[in-house]
Amino acid sequence: MTAQNNEFNYRDGVSLKEYTDSQICAIRDQLVGIEKLHNVLVSNIEEATTLARVGIEHRLEGISEKIDTLSISKATLEGKASQKSVSVAMVFSSLTLILAVISLILVLVLK
Repeated sequence: MTAQNNEFNYRDGVSLKEYTDSQICAIRDQLVGIEKLHNVLVSNIEEATTLARVGIEHRLEGISEKIDTLSISKATLEGKASQKSVSVAMVFSSLTLILAVISLILVLVLK
């Protein structure tokens, strides 16, 4: 029997240490890539959130302006309705006054 040679021969392949080191380097490179991707995604999410917030604020300003316009229109219409009521009351009171004067004249003339 011949004695086995336990020494590593580079012609046979790579040592376990070199293989493990190369695998660790590959994993480290993948982790760096994943970290870069994560940073890009976080940045994109923050940008999208900011854009959405600006859009919502813009819409809310528009809605607020429309509410103000509607409030003014409502107040104007209520004012017109009140003015119309006053005008109708004035017409009836004028007619009543005219009838009262006519009645007074008739009473005085017919006596």
